[in-house]
Amino acid sequence: MLVAAHAASRLSALAVIATSTYARPAGTGGFTAAGVSRKAMTFAAAAVAALLLAITPAVGIGPVLGGLIGLAAGHLLPRALYERRLGGYTGDCLGATQQLSEVGFYLGVLAWL
Repeated sequence: MLVAAHAASRLSALAVIATSTYARPAGTGGFTAAGVSRKAMTFAAAAVAALLLAITPAVGIGPVLGGLIGLAAGHLLPRALYERRLGGYTGDCLGATQQLSEVGFYLGVLAWL
């Protein structure tokens, strides 16, 4: 579950890059302003899905679903805040999204158990 949470939270940050705009003309996240290709996003999502499917027989579907619900909350709540206030994302926003998504995944798993 630790590896799955980390991988899924990285996908969460990648989803921000793929679906939002960079809020500043320059900065630590400026290299992401060009976005992510559909091919890269599809590959990353498929890798995370494969990992989650691989661990499901060992841990059960419940904890995986709980983790995904927590991940979604950890992705959507901060994203709504910074997109409303900044009009997009910055490098710090990507880091916060990744961290909060990972913690959300862990909390979702724990809530299910």
